[in-house]
Amino acid sequence: MKFTTSRYINQLIPGVEEFLQIIKTRSIPIAIVTTASAKEIERAREELEGFSSFPFVSRDDVNHLKPHPEPVLKGLEMIGGDPDHAVFVGDFRSDIEAGKAAGLMTIGLTGFYPELSENNLRRAEPNLIVQFLHDLIDRIIL
Repeated sequence: MKFTTSRYINQLIPGVEEFLQIIKTRSIPIAIVTTASAKEIERAREELEGFSSFPFVSRDDVNHLKPHPEPVLKGLEMIGGDPDHAVFVGDFRSDIEAGKAAGLMTIGLTGFYPELSENNLRRAEPNLIVQFLHDLIDRIIL
């Protein structure tokens, strides 16, 4: 499966299909918060059938980008979520900072870009760090 973002076009993300299937099967509300543009998201939705049913927050939907909490709070609002009962997962320091600023528990993923992620994620002090989405499934969802 391909995943399109503003910085990493058509990059394979390990475990994303399984993760999205489990999320759907268990009716877990999820919003995808990205710095990609609305146009990039539409392209991704055309390529990726698994993403079409989830709400997205793009850079075009907010006045402030991560690490500001606005995109996270907008995503939470879209799914009717409560910060006290939500988790924000990200692979960059700005993701973790945005999630924390929004009052959510945060989980850092290091497996996508290990040379970029782990040290930056640790500095942001997420509640949990996992390597891949399947680790998240094993530890949090199942």
